Amino acid sequence: MRLDQLPIKNYTWNKFARFIYIASLFFLSLYFFSIGYSNYTYLTNIELSYNSNSQIISNKPLDNHPDNFRLYEKNLEDKTFNMPNTISKFASKLKLDEWRNNEDQGLASHDTKVANIMNKMFGNNYDLNKVSFSKTVPGFFVDHMPKEISFIQETEVRKKLFISIVLPLIVEANRDVTLKRERLKNIYDKLLLSKSLSINEHNWLLNLAIEYSISTKKVTKVNLAKKLLVHIDIIPNSIAIAQSAKESGWGTSRFAMEGNALFGQWTYNDKNGLMPNERNAGDDHLVRSFENLRQSVIAYIDNINKHKAYHSFREQRSIYRENNNKINSLILVRELWPYAESPNYTEVLELIIRSNELDLFDDIKLIDESSLV
Repeated sequence: MRLDQLPIKNYTWNKFARFIYIASLFFLSLYFFSIGYSNYTYLTNIELSYNSNSQIISNKPLDNHPDNFRLYEKNLEDKTFNMPNTISKFASKLKLDEWRNNEDQGLASHDTKVANIMNKMFGNNYDLNKVSFSKTVPGFFVDHMPKEISFIQETEVRKKLFISIVLPLIVEANRDVTLKRERLKNIYDKLLLSKSLSINEHNWLLNLAIEYSISTKKVTKVNLAKKLLVHIDIIPNSIAIAQSAKESGWGTSRFAMEGNALFGQWTYNDKNGLMPNERNAGDDHLVRSFENLRQSVIAYIDNINKHKAYHSFREQRSIYRENNNKINSLILVRELWPYAESPNYTEVLELIIRSNELDLFDDIKLIDESSLV
């Protein structure tokens, strides 16, 4: 039967159904187009926030973002930057805000230590991506690890917060070691020229030898200074961050919470130690506790630079210095095998450094000595 032979009623109904179908497709296409255009506009606004000529980001917040997330100074041509990373960081912050406002966690967003620290970080433009690019870090000093850090379910957010807390402390401690080393190096160079030392320089050198348990008997001053230069040097930031992360469970361990202990150092003094829950029968060691995180970092660097167990670490570091080579933390970290009984301890540290790109935080300078927290 041809179309012109169909009953008029059926033909009219089919025509109306076809019109409804086409109209539905048209409105659906408009709906999805509007969503796509909105997302495109948002990403375009992010890109337009950058000034690629001056390498400065517009200070105007992105008003179409509920948290007014601000992008920091960044070179668009920098190989470490890409848009997916920006969106990932953006998403991580959203998840953190969800955590902060989650009543099920029993944590008020304005009363938690984590919220206070994060607010000060954002308010002072303290961001690890910016730090790795500028090679400078503000004096963002935190005395105690926030206990609520263990409630952050997003791993990357928890790691970023931990690194943000410990990095300025490590940079500060290494800066102080560098200043001491520079003074010692000046004395060593002076002795090489057969110039006598002042009384203050002489006494300072001898006291330093006592502090580092170096014998002064039958040792010339120039050789004494040379030995001390092997001991007094920095611990690469990447290694210190990796060890603090490993030993403290990224800041979530009981020792970090209760004793500000970031590096799991042992002690036999009952007055400043915490007893491990899983201690072998017959062992009487404790995990050393500290008044604040800064003391923990300083004690860690002293331990590596003074204890005889880390002689090979210091010797390898000294070889880099003698050859005027940059210290390779991924190689140097292998000399820390005496730090723990685990047979693959250094491999774990190397993995932490590689997977978190911690070497980006080596050669960081402290630009502000004031405390933000």
